[in-house]
Amino acid sequence: MYLDTSVKRFGVFMNDSEPTLPYINHEYDGRKLVMDLCNVPDHSALTVATFFEDAAKKLRERHKVYEYQQAQKRKQNSHTAQLQRLPIDMIDLLLRDYDYEQIMHHMADKKGFPRETVNHYWLRVVKELENQHKAQRDSKIIEMALNGQSDERISKAVNLSDRQVRRIIQKYKKAALSKRP
Repeated sequence: MYLDTSVKRFGVFMNDSEPTLPYINHEYDGRKLVMDLCNVPDHSALTVATFFEDAAKKLRERHKVYEYQQAQKRKQNSHTAQLQRLPIDMIDLLLRDYDYEQIMHHMADKKGFPRETVNHYWLRVVKELENQHKAQRDSKIIEMALNGQSDERISKAVNLSDRQVRRIIQKYKKAALSKRP
């Protein structure tokens, strides 16, 4: 009879440095042991108790790491939400007649964001608004062109040159032709 220290019990590989379960004949498995601790032989009680104490210590350490990671995740989500709200707060300040530098100072210094970050999020919103405006303008140009209006008339309606209007119409025609099977 020998004590097998390489078997995996309770999700942990036992080795010589860790306490091992003292069952030479392997008649108990972990489930039985946990469910009926009264069956632990008296001479093995200390070894089994030490094993569970060490297992509990390791599980507490794992849980501590898990809690830290969850706290970091919550902090990151909160930070991201605040960053996504930056442009809204900036627009609110613009509507209250603050100039851009005052807004940058307020957002960067008082809310704790680097100026580059504030500027980056602001530029993203401005770019998105520009793209929405261009899409609306282009759809108006295409609608007017499909209704048979001249390039000159369209250019005056949307405040663009004749050449820009023709370029947008050409881009639309090219995209429509490429979608055909």
